[in-house]
Amino acid sequence: IAGIDAAGARVAAVGDSLHHDVLGASQNGVDSVFICGGVHYRELEVPQAAAVPPAADKLAALLATFASEHGGCTPTHALAGFRL
Repeated sequence: IAGIDAAGARVAAVGDSLHHDVLGASQNGVDSVFICGGVHYRELEVPQAAAVPPAADKLAALLATFASEHGGCTPTHALAGFRL
């Protein structure tokens, strides 16, 4: 984003990895959209790439554990899946 005239623009990083996408966005002051059906699908007990929402308690537990290990970092938003 550096070097781009984005005054007034809204930017969000979209990704399926808490450790790479969400943490990287947070470390750079960017909102994030966590895609549940990707890298963490097994932990969330959802089919991979199927856009099936995880159980609220599974998602809450995963995000709470991640936040406790990474200075309170959590995604701005979470989606079951994403397709263009």
